[in-house]
Amino acid sequence: MKPQDRLLLAFARQHLTEAHRVQIERLCSEHVIDWAALFRQAEAHRIAPLVGHHLQGLDPDALGIPPPVQRQFKLAQYSSALLQERRRRMLVEALRFFREAGIRAMLIKGGALAEVVYAFPWLTVSEDIDLVLDVRRSEIDEATHRLFERRLHGSGIEFDYFEHHDVTLNGVLPVDFQRIWAEARPLALDGETVYVMRPEDLVLSLCINSCRKRYLRVKSLFDIAETLLHYRPALEWQVLAERAKRYRCNNIVYTALLTVQRTVGGEIAAAMLDALHVPRGRALLIRGLLGTLLRTLSLGSVPPRPQIPPRELFGRQVELSLLLVYATYSPWQAWAKARQAVAGRAP
Repeated sequence: MKPQDRLLLAFARQHLTEAHRVQIERLCSEHVIDWAALFRQAEAHRIAPLVGHHLQGLDPDALGIPPPVQRQFKLAQYSSALLQERRRRMLVEALRFFREAGIRAMLIKGGALAEVVYAFPWLTVSEDIDLVLDVRRSEIDEATHRLFERRLHGSGIEFDYFEHHDVTLNGVLPVDFQRIWAEARPLALDGETVYVMRPEDLVLSLCINSCRKRYLRVKSLFDIAETLLHYRPALEWQVLAERAKRYRCNNIVYTALLTVQRTVGGEIAAAMLDALHVPRGRALLIRGLLGTLLRTLSLGSVPPRPQIPPRELFGRQVELSLLLVYATYSPWQAWAKARQAVAGRAP
């Protein structure tokens, strides 16, 4: 991994320790950093506001950051703050709308973290806010469904019924949303109530989302590490491990946590990984692929790609980052995801 990539990962945390500051200063003094390129990387990985936030506590001139790039990072902060403020107003309106319709709503992924984990909701940039409604699609007639869609159109808020396709990988994982809803916790939000998953379910959902991003989107790694830190030591690891196995995503969770451990860091003990009961052969395969990726990785593209020419298989380019994803699937899951990928490319 290039020094510039290591620098980006050093910024990927809410609070910089003295060790992180020393690491950042050393990387900047020992290597020529292309700050314009680093800004583009941070923007692509959705953490430009976070990096800008940290630069306020450092000396940008001593780090060699050109003034135009300093302004870009500041603008990223302001833009993210304005976007989050607007989306929060829209979210409160949506919650009021659903409450009046007698429907509860649950925040997931970045929307939930902005309320319960992040010190500031604008630290990262999400494409949208995801809500899950506590009704099934079969319980909603077509006219009501269209009303919901019109009401949220252009708001930056997406919704799904009872469960969310990102968490189930479009139906591939048997995630028990009945249990998730039963154990979800209410959260007051400007006079309205929204629900969030219990910590163990939230971590599982973030690991699954990391798989969707090929495990190496920096925002996803940051989300997992900060959520683990926020809920420590109350997080019930055995509950998390048991559910990961029940939902058949223990390989996915193992890979996501291992990637966090080897990139942004985090207190993930070997016993925590062992509790996921990933077969030894599968664990060796995952570790080998991840090690090769991290040795050859460039974070300059999204999804991150290794500096190794991709191979072609059945007319498709197969990269190590994609192979890592498929290494975490069971044979049936790999077949199901491959069929979804082919269907998605069909005209």
